[in-house]
Amino acid sequence: MNKILQMAVLPLCSLFSFTAHAALTAEKLQNLIECKALHKDYVSFSDEYMQGLKDLGWKHVDAPEHPFIYLYKNEKPVTFFGLPTQEIALASSAITAVYRNVDVQKLSKQFDIPRHPDFENSPVFRGEKIVRTEPATAETFTYHDKLILSEMKGQNPIVLLGCSYEADENEVSQSFDPDEAE
Repeated sequence: MNKILQMAVLPLCSLFSFTAHAALTAEKLQNLIECKALHKDYVSFSDEYMQGLKDLGWKHVDAPEHPFIYLYKNEKPVTFFGLPTQEIALASSAITAVYRNVDVQKLSKQFDIPRHPDFENSPVFRGEKIVRTEPATAETFTYHDKLILSEMKGQNPIVLLGCSYEADENEVSQSFDPDEAE
């Protein structure tokens, strides 16, 4: 399968499961961001995230400098990972806290998140650590819940720290083209 198509399809895989919906609470949001939730919880959140975030005081803000994330701001500071912030971000299959003026290397050490090999020589830090692997079921792929840390440079640099709920790439590839799976 074409790698570009795979990357476009992977975030949609979370829509393949169906779960009962419950109102988003501050505790559920914290669990999602801190990788304490499961993929099914992320699916439930993703189905109605706009209203759930709005109910908790989060408002979408434009972030043209960072076009690959949806940025949300809260008037009150909220603590994730023991660090206060007023911003969170959604990107593909991830939900993260947003931090400004933090040392990404210090966070990498604190949360034991290694630099991703594809970014060894990059001027920005990108790293991930698998927290949990959720086995496949008859209805879902295997999911890798990853703690992610990502530095975004620019006029208003930010650091994203949160969780990505990713379907297993090989299983997804095989479901679309069984001859191409590794």
